[in-house]
Amino acid sequence: QGLYHGQMIAQDSIGTKSRQMNFYYGGSFKTALSYDKYSFYPQIIGFANSTIELVKNDSLESVRSITFMEGDGTQANPYILTDESDVIALAETVNSGNTYEGVYFRVKPGVTQFDFADETLNYIFTAIGSANKPFEGSLDGSKANFKIKLNENKDYQGLFGYIGTHGHVYNLSVSGQIKGYNYTAGIAGYNLGNIHDVYNQATIDGRDYTGGIAGYHEGKIENVYNKGAVTGYNYTGGIAGMVKNRLAYTYN
Repeated sequence: QGLYHGQMIAQDSIGTKSRQMNFYYGGSFKTALSYDKYSFYPQIIGFANSTIELVKNDSLESVRSITFMEGDGTQANPYILTDESDVIALAETVNSGNTYEGVYFRVKPGVTQFDFADETLNYIFTAIGSANKPFEGSLDGSKANFKIKLNENKDYQGLFGYIGTHGHVYNLSVSGQIKGYNYTAGIAGYNLGNIHDVYNQATIDGRDYTGGIAGYHEGKIENVYNKGAVTGYNYTGGIAGMVKNRLAYTYN
C-alpha cells in the first residue's frame, strides 16, 4: 500500500512500520523540519550534509513540497483539509514548530469524518501541538467528526495537545478512544485559546487535568458538550479538569 503526502513529510517518515517508508538503508536519508507553507520529503544524507553550499541547498530544494495543496491560509481562502493525510500534515508541521499564527484552516465542506481509529487504513494520529510548540492558527471543522485512537503515556493528548493564546478551534466533534497522561481531553489537552461549537463523544482516560473538552483551560470555551466517559485522577471533569477562564453554555 502506498503512503500519503502527510506520512512522507513526517519526521518519523522512515522506518519499518507500514505507515513509514521502508528504505533498505534508512540511515542514508535525512528529514527536515517544516517552515512557512513548505514541508520536505527525505533527502539523501550525502547531499544534505554536503560541505558545498550549492549542493546542500539544491538537495533541500529538490525535496521541497507545498504542505497543503488547496488554499493560501488567509481568512478569505483558508487551507483546506480534505482527508486524513492533510490532518497528519497539520500535526506534523505544528509539532515541528510551525505555529500557524494568523493562518486559517477549514475542513472541506461535505467531508463528514476523518478516521484514525481503523488501523487497516494505515493512518496513525498524533496530537496536534505541545507545550513548546502550540497550535496558534484557526481551524473551522465544518461539522466533521475526528475519530481518534490514541494510547500514549504522554502529557498533552487529544485532538489538539496544546492550543496557544491565538488558537481558534470550532465547528467539529471528536469520537473514539483517547488515553494519555497529564493534560488529556477530547478537544485540547491544554487550552489557552478559543474553543466553541464542538463536542466530544470519545472515551477519555488520563491522569491529572483530564476532561471531555479540555484538560486544563485558561482561554475561552463556549457552546460545547461532552458525552464521553472521562476517567482521571486529580483535577478531572466532564467538560474540563481545571477551569481558569471563561466557560459558558456547556453541558455534560
